[in-house]
This record gives sequence, structure tokens and C-alpha cells, in this order.
Amino acid sequence: MEFDYNILLEDINKLIRYLIRNEKQSAMETLSDLDTYNGFLEHLSGMEINRDRLFMNNDKLNEYLAKYFYDGVKRITDFLNTNGDDLNTLATNINSLINPETIVHIYNGRYLILDKSHIFNEKEFKDILLSFFSQYNDNIYKVVKKMFDEKRIKMGGKINEGCEGYTVSSNFTKDAFIIIRNYEFTIDNLVMLAHELGHVIHFYTSVLSNGEKKAFASPYSETISCSFEIAFLDYLMKNYIEPSSALLFLNDKFVRDLNSFYKYTSIKKQDEYHLDEDGIISSTSGDLSFIGNPVEADLNYTLGYAIALNMLLKYGDDKKEFVKKLNNLMYLMNRQSFRDNLNTLGFDCDDFLQCRTIGPYVKEKNQELIHKLIK
Repeated sequence: MEFDYNILLEDINKLIRYLIRNEKQSAMETLSDLDTYNGFLEHLSGMEINRDRLFMNNDKLNEYLAKYFYDGVKRITDFLNTNGDDLNTLATNINSLINPETIVHIYNGRYLILDKSHIFNEKEFKDILLSFFSQYNDNIYKVVKKMFDEKRIKMGGKINEGCEGYTVSSNFTKDAFIIIRNYEFTIDNLVMLAHELGHVIHFYTSVLSNGEKKAFASPYSETISCSFEIAFLDYLMKNYIEPSSALLFLNDKFVRDLNSFYKYTSIKKQDEYHLDEDGIISSTSGDLSFIGNPVEADLNYTLGYAIALNMLLKYGDDKKEFVKKLNNLMYLMNRQSFRDNLNTLGFDCDDFLQCRTIGPYVKEKNQELIHKLIK
């Protein structure tokens, strides 16, 4: 899959020119975009632009950037402190649901199933994704087609270990790019690209259409991408496109990502999350970094996949309503409370927190996978 480096370099130049002319606080988001694009360029080519040299170590711009990131992490800290009881209830019920005594955890299924999975050609790869996203509406389809037509997807990038792909976007340039670690048209990359395209849809249909600024560090930053990814796995299974692999990935989401916030349930009191002057979230019991991934990522994935599974089960057959509810959430997610956001999606808050809707589905799909493996 060909990637157009010229578009990326042109966007970076636009950001640089703007920042050289605007050394003020309104430029800090654009400086953040430049940092992000700079890292993306490094993963593509192994080279990067020296920002400190470019701005001659401009203390004011660096101060603005630090504040931008600090404000974003504070948003996460405030969300944790405001919704600590609800988040602990959700995480505890998820952990009970996917406990090895309740469902079977598959550790060698990847080798039993994925080694036998089909390798697509490039046309098949694109057509499957375009066909899936075309179910929703013309705007979503056009966003996805634009990414392919304008060669904004790079497969085979030098990404840091532990990251298989990610998306970058900029309010200023009004564009987005995707990078995937491996250059193979496999089922793994197909599912990953569906997730990343969900991020792009979130950017184009929410941030740009509503004239909003792209929020750094939001508790819902994975919700839209996870919702499209889970819907895509359902699409693959229903259309018999590597259904065993799709079922395996779905179960993997149950065991790993859905349960990622459970490790923080030991932090019981709402006032135990703190943000220090360096933008590090900690607790009165100590630095949270010993637990593993940053708390922001674990929060994002637990919320993202919990909402995504509920969206599939409530609106999976009604694509128009699925998009309508997600659009409402994209507009309101940072304007109202956690429970109000659940109501916006049409969920019963107690059912959501108790996993009453997703519980039977998780067990059913786990049993399906076991039957496939023992055949």
C-alpha cells in the first residue's frame, strides 16, 4: 500500500510556518500537533525535525506545550476522582465476568487459528473495509475512502515495541494519517486498521464538523474507535470473512483490554488520585507506574470496549441509530457527566455498570471459540 510522504511533509511545513509567526498561547495545540507529526515522521523514515533547534529553545512555546499536556492529564485525574465509585464497580464486575472460573482464557488459540488464516491481497483488504464502513452513511464512507485514495495509510513503519499502529491528526491542517507496524494484508492488520479508521472518523466527523479543538487526554478517546472495531469483528463473523480469527480477536478483547482498569480498583477513595507538577498521576499509596500501563490508557480501553460491546448489542442491526448515538456522544462527551453520557447512548447506567447486557454475550462467544478449537 503506497504512502504519500509529500502530503505529510507539506502538513509539517504548514505547522512550522504557523508556529514561527505565532508565539502565543493559541499556538500550543499546533505545537503539540507538530510534536506528534514529528514522531510520526521518525517512525516512517528514521529522521525527525529538531524542534528545540527550530525554535531556538523558545521557553515560552515550551511552557505553553507543557501546560497543554498538563491540562489534558488533569482532565483524566478529575474524571477518575469524580467517577471513582462507578469505575470501580464497572471494573470489578468486568473482572468477575472474565474470571478464568467463569470463562476459558485461550492462550494458544492464536497459533491454532491465525497460522491457518487467509492472507488477503491489497484489493481484498481495502474492499472489506470500504464495504464495512459503507453500511453507516456516505460521510463515514468518504472519510475512509479519502484515507486510501490520498495514500494516508502507511503499512510497515518503525513503531516502538508494544505499539502495533496509531493515528495522528491536526486541527490546523485538518488532516489525519495512520501508521501500521507490519506490511502484511493479514486479519490482524485488517482489524487494527478498522480501529484506527475509527479514530479518523472521530476526528473528521466530530472535531472538524463541530469546530472543536482536539482534546488531549480524554477518557473517551478510544470509545469511537473501539465501537467500530467491535462492530467490524461482528461484521467479519456474520459475513464469514475469517470468522474463527474474528472470534479469537473478540475473546482477546474480553480478556485483555476490557479488563485493563481492574488493577486500579485497590484505590478506593475518590480523593486518592493526584496530579503532580510534572503531569504524573499518582495516588496516596504511591506512584501508579508500578502497575503497568499509564492509568489513562487503561481507563480508555476499559471504557472504550465496555461501551463498544453495549453499542453492538443495542444498535448492531440499526446502523443509522448506531451512528446517531455515537455522534451525540462525540459532541457531548466532554460537556456532561459520565452517567449523562451513558444516558445519551441510551444505556441504563446500572445495567452498564453491572455488565448485565454484555455478560451473556461474552460467555456465549467464549463458548463458540472453545467449540471451534476442540473440533
